[in-house]
Amino acid sequence: MKFLLYIFAILLLFTNTVNAQSTILKGKILTTRNIAIPFASVYVENSANGTSANHEGDYSININKENVNVLICTAIGYQTQYINVDSLKNNNLDIILQPEIYLLNTVSVVSAFSITGKQIIEKAILNRIKNQEIYKRYSVNVYVKSMQKLVNAPKTFLGKDVKKELKLDSNGQGILYLSESQSQLNFQSPNSIKEIMISSHATGNEGGFPLSKASDLTTNFYQNLINWPTLSSQSFVSPIADNAMVFYNYKLLGVSTISGNDVYKIQVIPKHNYDPVFAGNIYILKNSYKIYGLDLKLNKKANINFVDSLVVKQQYILENANWLPATVNFKFYGKILGFSFEGYLSGVNNNYNANPNFEPNFFNNEILRIDSNVNNRDSAFLATNRPEPLSIDEEMKLKSHYIAVNRALSKTYLDSVDNVSNKFKIIPFALRGFKLNNRKHRVVWDFDAFAPAFFYNTVEGFGVNYGVTFRKSFGIRSFIIKPEIRYSTQTKEFNGDLTFNLLYDPIKRASFKVNMGSAYRDLNPNGSINTLNNSLNTILFAQNFMKLFKKEYISVSGGRDLYNGLYFSSGLELARRYSLINIDTFTFRDITRKNFTSNNPRDPTNNTKLFPDNTALNFSASLVYTIDQKYSTKAKAKYYETPMWPRLILNYRKGISGAFNSTANYDFLELEIQQEKINTGLLGYSSFSVSAGKFIDQKELYFPDYKHFSGNLALVFNPGLKSFHFLDYYAYSTDNRFMEAHYEHNFTGYFVRKIPLLRKLKLEEIAGVSYLSQPIKGNYTEFYIGLQRWFFKVDYAFALNQMGYIQQGFRIYYGL
Repeated sequence: MKFLLYIFAILLLFTNTVNAQSTILKGKILTTRNIAIPFASVYVENSANGTSANHEGDYSININKENVNVLICTAIGYQTQYINVDSLKNNNLDIILQPEIYLLNTVSVVSAFSITGKQIIEKAILNRIKNQEIYKRYSVNVYVKSMQKLVNAPKTFLGKDVKKELKLDSNGQGILYLSESQSQLNFQSPNSIKEIMISSHATGNEGGFPLSKASDLTTNFYQNLINWPTLSSQSFVSPIADNAMVFYNYKLLGVSTISGNDVYKIQVIPKHNYDPVFAGNIYILKNSYKIYGLDLKLNKKANINFVDSLVVKQQYILENANWLPATVNFKFYGKILGFSFEGYLSGVNNNYNANPNFEPNFFNNEILRIDSNVNNRDSAFLATNRPEPLSIDEEMKLKSHYIAVNRALSKTYLDSVDNVSNKFKIIPFALRGFKLNNRKHRVVWDFDAFAPAFFYNTVEGFGVNYGVTFRKSFGIRSFIIKPEIRYSTQTKEFNGDLTFNLLYDPIKRASFKVNMGSAYRDLNPNGSINTLNNSLNTILFAQNFMKLFKKEYISVSGGRDLYNGLYFSSGLELARRYSLINIDTFTFRDITRKNFTSNNPRDPTNNTKLFPDNTALNFSASLVYTIDQKYSTKAKAKYYETPMWPRLILNYRKGISGAFNSTANYDFLELEIQQEKINTGLLGYSSFSVSAGKFIDQKELYFPDYKHFSGNLALVFNPGLKSFHFLDYYAYSTDNRFMEAHYEHNFTGYFVRKIPLLRKLKLEEIAGVSYLSQPIKGNYTEFYIGLQRWFFKVDYAFALNQMGYIQQGFRIYYGL
């Protein structure tokens, strides 16, 4: 009995000790006028451990009273508050922050009149590289919260009740998206980064603001240019960039002593409204000229996408003699089509390690790892480790999310959700298609849109091509089965395709595919013109651009990563191929001069066959290597990032003679080097592609086996890098050798933003050149300039061949 009493006493003592040591301190951070201060920092003195207030000024911090004596509360523009932990009578504490007083006329504050804001920034620029050395290597725990909220909306949109569809409150407001994540962020100079996401959950649809990860918050204003590729295609000039004086004026607002450090408050003023620059305040430490904090803003004049304004705030703290970011906040606002929205992305950095011992090969090409169990940690885990409190609205959103998650485990709930989403509506079906979901069994039936299924061409006449896709997921694997049927009025025959595609190892991007059927195909496998545009051009303007052949075939193919950045794919096809002729020349209009041409691109005036009917067994293989390819791992699947270095592509094709009565007998080899979005700073970015190839052996091959190119003869064109504006779809196809090159530069508004009125459209200027050479046709070159925005592009181009000028004119693209 005595023994049990001893054990009980020890347990009681231990419990009291834990309670005495661990305390959750919470409250609000307010101004002297009782107004909440959002995203203020609260942290332990002489430590990088702390928390951040939320957007309503609420904070919560877990402290150990045995080891913590003083808490520090800071916010940009306010005096630092020191809190003696021992003097606290309870665990609820509202913190009042006094406005920071920045003096200009006090001798004790460095004779402010003897130095200007410009001179301070000049010294900050001179010390920029040295001060950036604090970013040589570090490891830090980062809590990230992202919220997007609708603050105003029309009552109806496209005939639907907005409040009901988006589940808004009585004021037409509501949280559309809320996410939290906790990550370990690791960095090593010059540009090695790895984020390991420990926990995460999200509710709603992340449709507006494209930043949400811890690595998105690593904005380093010691760099000359600030880049947010998902937010804007252009770069933004840092207020302390080497060339900052070209873009900014500076005004010293005053000097203040904060935590024993003199801090300059400097107003950053853009010289020109439409330059890619910030406006606001930056805080610079005296003597070291390091950044103490910043409060900067971008508006829509700076050519940002998705939002109309973006406020960036950084609060630094002193950790091991280095000033490091403690909190980072992005706050945004936007309006589109009568919908007004706002939100924020908030990051809290804890437990800095300024000299971590990274394992050898720790920094590989994986820049983000999200384990499959990251979403399985429950709400208690997040509540325990959450450094920034949720607001009341956010708590309600999160509770509804967990209720929905629990419901999702029940068959009844899943069936009810499917019943709502699976309602058939004729107009959406005609234009966009129709989906039937079975969430319980992870099955989707995807019916093609009905309207685009109709077509017209001069080989088949009017017809319809319709398909249904069946998708089934099991674990991380999935497969697709898609049957398609095709019927035409002139041939009065049915044709069909069947596709089976299995993704069996997402981490290796490994897939296997089988196709079979009887199909009509474009003679140019790159696709000369899409079916809809060809139909419209044929029946309205008597221009039958697309040339077709028929094949009865079976093919197998597959591919997988052999090594990071090295992807191998191959395929084998056996096909019986038939050359076709025109059998119908219908138009809706009575056109005096009809422009119909035969289905034989080599003899457009005579309705003759292009090649004899034949059987071909073709083998193809491709090896793609991307230098230093970065990737993210999410739920045991690999996602490649936009490459920073060139990609090399080796293609090989062979016609195998003799087997299965195949008469094809050739070998073709092609090598290509390409790279997209090469950053050129404020001048935008460039992309290029250079390729060359040759039929090594050409004993027997037919027009479908030739090397083809992406031409265009219509007003509407494909704006891809390797597409031409005026090149005939088939005239330059070759059975010999070729060389092809493309270069395009996007100036991201560098010139347009200097033109009044036009700059408000946020257009991007394009300039490029394309080149092609083959033995019979010789050289072909195009030069073009253009303007683009979102899904719309207009180019003006002119073309030359070896005889001189050929054609010039406009080409347009719309991606609706």
